[in-house]
Order: sequence, then structure tokens, then C-alpha cells
Amino acid sequence: MTGWIMAIGFLVLGVAGLAAGVLLRKKLSRVWMASFCVAGVLLAVLGGALGVGQWNQTREERAWSYLALCYLEQGQTEQAAQYLLKTDRQDLETTAAQLLLERLRGNDTIARLRADTLNNLARTDSEKNLCSMVSGVAAGDYEAARTAAALLREQSALTGAARTQADRRFAAETGVWLGDPEDPTAYDQELPEAERLRQQVDQALNNGSNRWAVESAAQLVQLAPSADNRLLLASAVAESVYSGDYLDASCFAADGQEPDESATAEREKLAGQIEKLESQQAQLDLALEGASDEAESERLADEKAQLFARQEELQAESDNLYARRALSSIADIHSLEAEIVRARLQYAMRDYERAVNQLLSAAGSLQCRLSPSSSLTNGLNAVRRAYEGGSDAVGVESDQFRDTMVALLSSGSDSVALASGSLTQSFADRIVSDQKVYGKDLYASGIDLSEFPQVTLLLSGRAEAMQQLVDGQGQVKDTRAEVDWQAEMLDAEGVTNQLCCVVDCSGSMGGEPMANLQEALIRFAQNDLNGAYTSLVTFEDTGRVASELSADPTRLQAAARELVANGGTNISAGLEQALAVLGRADGARTVLLMTDGQSSLDMGVVQQLAAQGIVVHTIGFGQVDDNLLQTIADATGGQYIRADSSSELENVYASLVGLIGNRVQLRYTAADTDTAEGRYVYVTTGEGSASVRVEYSLQDESSDGRGLRELDPDFVTTDDMATRLAEDGSLTMTLWLEPVLGAEHLTGVQLGGQDVNFIARENDAYTVDLTLPAAPAAGGHTLTLTWDDGLVQEYPDALLVGARLNTGSFRLGRLRLSATALLTGDGRLALRDPWLTEEVAEGQESTFSLSVQGNLTLPVDEAAILAADAAGGTMDLGQSGVLTGYGMLNLNSGDKAYTWNAPALTGGTPQNFQVEATAEYVRFLTGAEEGGETDGTVPQE
Repeated sequence: MTGWIMAIGFLVLGVAGLAAGVLLRKKLSRVWMASFCVAGVLLAVLGGALGVGQWNQTREERAWSYLALCYLEQGQTEQAAQYLLKTDRQDLETTAAQLLLERLRGNDTIARLRADTLNNLARTDSEKNLCSMVSGVAAGDYEAARTAAALLREQSALTGAARTQADRRFAAETGVWLGDPEDPTAYDQELPEAERLRQQVDQALNNGSNRWAVESAAQLVQLAPSADNRLLLASAVAESVYSGDYLDASCFAADGQEPDESATAEREKLAGQIEKLESQQAQLDLALEGASDEAESERLADEKAQLFARQEELQAESDNLYARRALSSIADIHSLEAEIVRARLQYAMRDYERAVNQLLSAAGSLQCRLSPSSSLTNGLNAVRRAYEGGSDAVGVESDQFRDTMVALLSSGSDSVALASGSLTQSFADRIVSDQKVYGKDLYASGIDLSEFPQVTLLLSGRAEAMQQLVDGQGQVKDTRAEVDWQAEMLDAEGVTNQLCCVVDCSGSMGGEPMANLQEALIRFAQNDLNGAYTSLVTFEDTGRVASELSADPTRLQAAARELVANGGTNISAGLEQALAVLGRADGARTVLLMTDGQSSLDMGVVQQLAAQGIVVHTIGFGQVDDNLLQTIADATGGQYIRADSSSELENVYASLVGLIGNRVQLRYTAADTDTAEGRYVYVTTGEGSASVRVEYSLQDESSDGRGLRELDPDFVTTDDMATRLAEDGSLTMTLWLEPVLGAEHLTGVQLGGQDVNFIARENDAYTVDLTLPAAPAAGGHTLTLTWDDGLVQEYPDALLVGARLNTGSFRLGRLRLSATALLTGDGRLALRDPWLTEEVAEGQESTFSLSVQGNLTLPVDEAAILAADAAGGTMDLGQSGVLTGYGMLNLNSGDKAYTWNAPALTGGTPQNFQVEATAEYVRFLTGAEEGGETDGTVPQE
């Protein structure tokens, strides 16, 4: 509406100027009369131009609303959303499409607002009936929504040639013809060459065939070198460069013409320079090995760093050759769309700061104020407000804000092809990420109550917050009472930081995630790390040290460039390598663990890291086990930072720079010593900008968290026991304790009533080696721990020994189990790390599907079990029974209650539980209070 007002205003002023010049010609001098007439003509022309632009914009927005309805009719919400984001129209057709979209997305609050707006727009009885039908579509009712979308599309205000053109575009994008059913050949009619090539570009971008998109766009420019077509070619080049696709001169050559080989020659020249620099760095590596003193080593390291930096510049110049040429080719185009494309090209060249500044510059331009495209100006203004307001800007982390960014960054094309491209998605994520603050400024990494009422709190965070506490600026409260306190830095000045970046290189990290990780690590090494030594460890199925500890940051950068995605996800293997790297280092030691997947975990290695004072900060994105990463961070005094996507990794690593090596020990005496439960300590810095609250209770000794974490092995056959005894002459086991009290506080260990010799491992008080006097008999054996304060803890069935069964598949009622199985000799079947899945009829959803990291037992008739095992196949355990278990539970993706970001039921902690299975249902009797039950209890996000 603003565009129309401006167009009419300029037109009226122009006509008024002309009229004034003519009517007052006798009273004015010729100069003034000519000035009025010229000004009038110019204003009228400007008003006319704005009017034409607004008319074209209105026609385009009608087409976008129509295309959104086409996609809704097919049940494709994401594509419909992208077309709706291109328009700012608030007519009945567009609002109805927006309402249907929110209904299908399940956004009830927004849908109700849309419904109110829609009812206000209805004027005639037919419009009111249509609005009533659309408003009546229930959330998630795809059939009703598709029917409503089809009716809206049939009654669309888009008619004639414009409608046919929109139908053709939709058919080109999806292969579905929704045009006139009486003329099904309309789609097959030969298109003008320019339109055919434009649709070919869209198809290529939709399919991820970026090189083909560049070739088609180049042909389009050769045929019709308009500004729009040149911008489309530049956008295709940006997408291709960002995705790492290889471009050469043949992509841009006209049919029948020799390609321009100047770019090839430039690349070869750069390759020669890079090879020379690599040779010089290899010579410096040899010189560094033979350096006579520290000063010489530093000089050589600095020289190598300069050479590496120059190599990086030349490599980027080669990789971005065609992006730079694309920038030059659109230098004469001064539209807002051109500014967006220039920002895309800068982003493709990994110059993130310049790309954002390009958008901010466009947002502050006169063109932005005068543009008839409200969606474009709204998007640019949203960027400006976000960066001006930072984390205080309203809604910057909402889905709506991100959708607006996607629409803005894909405004160089009329189709949704650019919107779904990896560059657009990553750029939008980066803008959202820039508004976030990663990591807490102040957090508690431990609390010691052993000398209560004197309390010792270990705090970590950013240097500014730490220094304020050390300077006595702040406030500390213990259970509502303010207390006096003292704080001191734990890491003295001059202590060297030792950093180990442990990164996931499994197959799921391939493509864009790996490119983002490499860029994040390279830029991380460029930060001022205060002389820290850095190393790089990778893990997939196994762990590997890619770069040893070094004060030379180029080593980390060089190793990051060589990362390759392959294999599975074994976090324990990565942490073991990190422990090997940092275990022999001095100073403040920190691990930065990054993963995008799920993995089992050997808590023993985590306990060893914690015992040696090595802090582990965890970083996760994608389908990670949040509980697992939080457990690792909590156990070692680190933080867990959750990123939405790999594009945020650079900001996450940059944020962690300010957290590394900052630790404060805060001590105070609690005033209230009587309250046992509901206690807390609250710490705030002097300026109140950072605070932390830690809840604790004065527990009795039997529940202070000490005790068994894991016993290995805990599930063995009698034959295995006999073989190990014959080969080694003794039987050894490993006991891991909870990292609360170490083995120095143990006075006795028994297994199955027999005293066991035990000794803690060197430098790890929570890992204990056990030596058994004799092989345990078949059955379940209780582990007994006796502590130096008299506390005795018993763990029934900590070790299960028996005869191995051949069968690994079982059925109990409607429950299917898959596991390694033993007959324990005491009338029980024991299952190791079982998967439990409820059998349901076809079309029904399972409400009980989980895995157990631990053991299950079930009373059975051993003779019947042995007979069934000999017969083979799935073993039937009867129509009902109760399984007793101990372990850590995780929902499987087959469970209706499963959510990828919260799969664990127990928060990463083993527990006792019972499962009842019958022919009618499967449910928990004890333990696992929420999750996967047929009575409707499911875990919440």
C-alpha cells in the first residue's frame, strides 16, 4: 500500500507542477516556468515508474499466492511457506493460504489470528462461506486442507496468461499439471527458449545440480542478457562455489565457441604458487626439529605461520575465482536484488562479515525505503534491527524470523529453488546464530560439602565475571541468607592452557557439516588463545590424533583441512585419545568435544578425565543424545552447548574461547545449618550481569551419590570364566565408581560372598581393578562395597554367570526381545543389552520400543528353555511375565513417544526397573516413571 501511495503522490505532484507552470506562465519568468514544467515532468515520470513497478509487484505477488495454494493442494508445506514469504499482501486469498499453512504446521495460536483476519476480509456471502470452510480445517488434517486449497486456487484472482504461466512454473518445479483440465497439452506446448532455460535453471537448483544450473543460466544470459538473468547466473555461481562444485570455462562458453581459458591459466598460476609455499613450509618443519633454542623455534614458527596464512589466501583465491568474476559481472546493476546477490557471493567465498555488511548497507539505502517490494524491505529491515539490537532484538530466534531470512536471501529468483539451496539455508542459520550467546557467563562445575557448614563452590565462566568475584564484587546467598565469602583464581597467572579439540568425523558429517567444521576450527585457531597449546583428535569407529599439542596454530589448521567424513560414531574412542594427549601435559587442560550423532559411552574414560581435572565442554547439533553430552560436561565441570545446525559451529567455538581456563574457588560458611532439604546457593556478579544457582541437600551418607557406576564384565558364561582362569591363572575385573568418593575410601569388596582383592589405578581413584580368588559359579552374584565410614552397599546380580544360548530372539506376550542370553542355573533367563519392541497391528503405532544398556532377568523353566533353544527360531517365553532389570534406558525411534532430542528416559543414569508384558499390553511396573507406556504416559520434549 505504501508503494501505491508514493506512486500516486509523485504523480499528483508532477501534474500539479505542470499545471502551475502552464497556468502561471504569464506571471512567472521563463526560467521559473521551465523549472516548474521540468520538475512536474520528472515527478510524473517517477510516479508513473513507481506505479508500473507496483503494478508488476502486485501481479507477481498474486502469482506467488497462487503457487503457494498449488503446493498446499499437494500437501507440500515448506514450498508453500517460501512462496507466501515472498508476498506481503493481506487479501483474502493470501490470508486463507497462510491459515491453511499454520493449521498443517500445528501452530494453533497463529492460525487463530489468521482466522480472525480472514473473517474480517470476507464481504460477500460466498466469501464468508469460503472463509468458514477454511477456518474449519483442523490442525494436521491434510485432506481437508488440500480440498480447501484446491477450491481457493480455482477461485483465484489470477487469470488468463498470468495463471497459465504460474501453472507452467508449478509443473516445471514438480512435474504436476494443475492447469486447465480441458487443455492437458498446454504444459507440453513448446515454451520460448528464454523461459525454457529459466525453468531449466530452477530444475537444476531444485535437484542440487549446481553446475548444470550455471551452464543453463549462462546460456540464458547469452540469449537475453537482462539484469534479472545476469543476477540469476550470479546466484547459481554462488550456490555452486559454496557447495564446492567444480566450475571451469566450458560452463560459460556459448555453443560453437571456444571457452575463455583465462580463468584456467589464472588457476594454474595460483596452484604453482601454493605448491612453492607448501615446499617452503616442509623445509621449515625440518628446521624446527633441529632448532637449537626456544627463540629460534619461535622465529621459525612465526615464519611458517606467515607462509601458511599466505597459502590460505591463495587457496581461497583459487576456490573463489568464479565467484569474484560473478561479482564483477553484476557491478553495474544497482537494484536491491543485486545487493542480495552480492551478499550471497560474499557468503559463498566464506567472507561472512562482508556478506552481512552488504545486507546492512542495503537495509540503510534510499532504495530500500522506495522499493515497491514490501517483502524485500521487510526482510532487510529485520536484518538491520537484529544486528542493531543483538540478543535484545525481539523474535530473532523464532521460526518466523528465520523464514523471513530465507525469503530475503532467495529474492534473486522467483522460484523456491534458491530458498532450499544449501547456501541460503546456511546463510539464514548464520544470521540467526549471530544473535545468540553461546555458553553461560557463569556456571558451577562442582560443590564440596564435606566440611559443612563450610561450603566450597567451584565456578567457571568468562574472565570478566570471574574477575568480579575475585575482586569481591557480587553477592552470595545460601538458602535465602546472605553470607560472607572469599573467591580466588585456581589457575595462577602464567599457567599454559592445553586444548584438545575432539571432533566427530563419522559419515553423517559429510558435505556441508564437514566444511563448516573445518572453517570453524581454522578460524578458532586464528583467535588470541593466550599462547595455548592446541591439538586435534578425530573419531568415527576409532579415535585418531590428527595433530599433537603445539603452540603453532597452523598445525591445527593444516590438520583441519585434511578431515574426511567416514564411519560410525564412537565418542569413547575420541575421549580416550584426548586423555592420552592431555594426560601427559601440564597446565590447565580442556577438551572441546563436538558431535552430531548418538553413541554409547564408556563412563570410565569420563571419570578418568574428571579425576585428572580435565574439563570437557561438549558441543552437539543434529540428532545427538543431549543427555549424554550433558552428563559428560557435568561430570568434568564443563558446559554443554546445543547448536541448531553446523553453520553455528564457528560462533560456538569463538564463544568457547572466553570460557577456557577460567576457574574460581568460592568459599563461605552457611548460616542456616538445620534445613536439610531444598537448600541452594545463589551467586551473582557485581553488575548483576551473570548469576548461577546450585541446589543441594544435606543427605545422609547412604545417599551421597557414591557407589557402583559399572562392573566389567558383568555378563559372562561359565566356559569363558574357566578359559580365562586356565590361561591367566587368575580372574580380573574392572569396577568403576561414581566420581564422588574414590577407592581410597573403600575398605572391602566382595563378590558373591567372596572377598576380592582390589587396587585403584594410578592417577584414577574411580577405576578399580579386582582380582577374584576363584571362578564364580553359575547364577547371580551380589557385589558388596564397604566404606571407611562404615557404610555397606549391596548390588544384587551385579555379575550374571551362566550357559550361553544360541537363540537371540524372544517373545513374551506382545513384547519382542533381541539380546544375548544366558541360563543362570538358578531358574532365570538373563538378557544382555536387550532391545524391547511391542508388537502392534499394521498401521498402529508402537508405544513401547526401547533399548537397555544393562541386564534383564526373567524366571523360566530351564528344561523348556533348553528344548526351545535346540529347536531354533524365535523363542516363546509365554503369554505374560515380569522382567526385572538394571541399566540405562533409551527410547528407540520406533516408539510413538520418541523425540530425537530427548531419547533417554533416565538422564544418562542406570536404574532398577520392572517391565510387565502380557498379550494385551506392555508397561513399566517400577522405575522409568515416564515413557513408552500403553497407558498413555509418554516423555515430553
